[in-house]
Amino acid sequence: ADVFAAAAAEAVTAASQSRADPGRSAAEASAGGAARRFADSPEEFVRKVLPHARAAAAELGVPPAAIVAQAALETGWGRHVPAGADGTGHNLFGIKAGARWAGARLGRATVEIENGLPVRTQAAFRAYESVAAGFRDYVALLRTSERYAAARGVGDDAARFAQALQAGGYATDPQYARKLLQIVNGSTLRDAMAAASTAAAPAQLALNSGAPLPIT
Repeated sequence: ADVFAAAAAEAVTAASQSRADPGRSAAEASAGGAARRFADSPEEFVRKVLPHARAAAAELGVPPAAIVAQAALETGWGRHVPAGADGTGHNLFGIKAGARWAGARLGRATVEIENGLPVRTQAAFRAYESVAAGFRDYVALLRTSERYAAARGVGDDAARFAQALQAGGYATDPQYARKLLQIVNGSTLRDAMAAASTAAAPAQLALNSGAPLPIT
């Protein structure tokens, strides 16, 4: 089965995107937003985001797998990431650019759930210069917004994290928590995280021992 196809289908319905900063209208949204492929497989996606997810999880007190799963859900495992012609983008969490957002933004089509039905609309999303910057803003959003207070400090309880995000209004999709947990508990994420950890082990061992890292 195509794991990308399944994840992308869920991302369309879950792509939410009623965030802490309400999105601007299509007229206010900046032009030129397009989707860029961030990864060619779930394994590559996890390898790219796992170090950032672990750091974010440590700050928020949540499971790293839940953060990776949320990024996977929002982007279809990295297949649909907003990107600008200037190289900005890197918004893996579907965070809207509201009136208070002073940084770069990208306008693009998205799907909201209204009265139980998916509605295609235009919205402005925050744009970042790097994946690391996107993760820092995600952590800041969850740490500073009281809407997501219940999502912080849940330890290894991914279900509490997912349910708190939904209760806080992170997404308009009423099935958001269920879809997030489906990824957390699925074999695709489990296998990709195991592969990423295995691949990182020799480099970490060399780093700890002071040996030179292999050139790739």
